[in-house]
Amino acid sequence: MPQSVRIDDLLIDSARREAKGAHRSVQGQIEHWAKIGQMVERSGVLSYERIRNFLSGEMQIDNLNNDERLMASRTLFDQFIDDDFSSVTDELKERDDSYYGSEDGESIKRYEP
Repeated sequence: MPQSVRIDDLLIDSARREAKGAHRSVQGQIEHWAKIGQMVERSGVLSYERIRNFLSGEMQIDNLNNDERLMASRTLFDQFIDDDFSSVTDELKERDDSYYGSEDGESIKRYEP
């Protein structure tokens, strides 16, 4: 029986784009991705438990295989970075250290506290 769930708008948009090329509905695309994720977890190629242990600080990144490192890195990046990097910029501005950034997306500038 179908059930409603909340899904991030960005994921829905991505599924909509992918669904067109694959001749699936948006729902079908998300179900497809979910099944792939389920198969990957069951295959042992990626261990969500090991990635979760790393993300919670219980395991060193050196103990993850390359695929797990990639997934952990992407997860960390998604947790700490927003689309315009404003949260990182705000955090850097609050520190007493200099940092590097770009206002125009091309040139790099050093910012002093």
